[in-house]
Amino acid sequence: MQIRAAKDSELEELIELQVPIFRPGAYDRFRSYVREDPAYKLDLSRVLLVEGRIVSHIRIWDRLIRVRGVALRVGGLGSVVTRPEYRGRGYAGALMKDTDRYLYEAGYDMGSLFSIIGTGYYGALGWASIPLPTFTLEAGPNVGTCHGSKDVRPLDIDSDLDAVASIYEHCSKDLTGPEIRSREYWEIGPSRHRGVFPKWGVERDGALVSYLSFDVEAERIWVKEACALGGSEATYGELASIAVEEATAKGLKSIDGSLMRGHPLVAALAVATGGEPIWGAHDEMMV
Repeated sequence: MQIRAAKDSELEELIELQVPIFRPGAYDRFRSYVREDPAYKLDLSRVLLVEGRIVSHIRIWDRLIRVRGVALRVGGLGSVVTRPEYRGRGYAGALMKDTDRYLYEAGYDMGSLFSIIGTGYYGALGWASIPLPTFTLEAGPNVGTCHGSKDVRPLDIDSDLDAVASIYEHCSKDLTGPEIRSREYWEIGPSRHRGVFPKWGVERDGALVSYLSFDVEAERIWVKEACALGGSEATYGELASIAVEEATAKGLKSIDGSLMRGHPLVAALAVATGGEPIWGAHDEMMV
């Protein structure tokens, strides 16, 4: 058994390993994770080999986050995978432990991951969950209002990026947990495939003052991010109407998301739907 960084000549093989497991058919997406991320280097793809064959893989994302006003360097672990015929032999666990060592020696302040298999496996390896608040609101056929405002418009990354980045910085600078996003971050391939740049925004006096980012899923809308400049909180009502209209038009059951309790968008969504949010938590985020 050997554990090491990947070689450039192995990256296509690693993409072939990940895609069928995590997102069938999404070769361009996974290729962008290594070819279109300026922070990427080969050390960030960790592999375990048995008799010269790669059988396990972990990808590390080199990012900065804010914690109580301090910028911390975080190694975000993803694409933890072992070939099916080699599972149950402890290879992924061995690679995880070696990755812990790598993060420490490379100078990261912390490691993080988002578990899609439950927390038991990673908990046994020493990782701890950070419960994050979630909300859900029913979206039925009888709800939904037309925002009817000329100030609500779709956003374009070429013309709106500076304004969106400024709004994000305003909203995130005093929080714990958000990524620190350079201007380049918004434009790189991984951000494009993950839909980081928002689709809708609200203007006041010709200037963008708020935005909303959400995904349309099979039975729900999932709100990812909602930000507004100080003094522009009233525009959350217009942003909420956009989400409700989308849910109504597509016959979706609910509008869900993971935002902090007390976020003004959730209150605006409650008004727009005529319902009350049901709050919960998820524990898939681990450090």
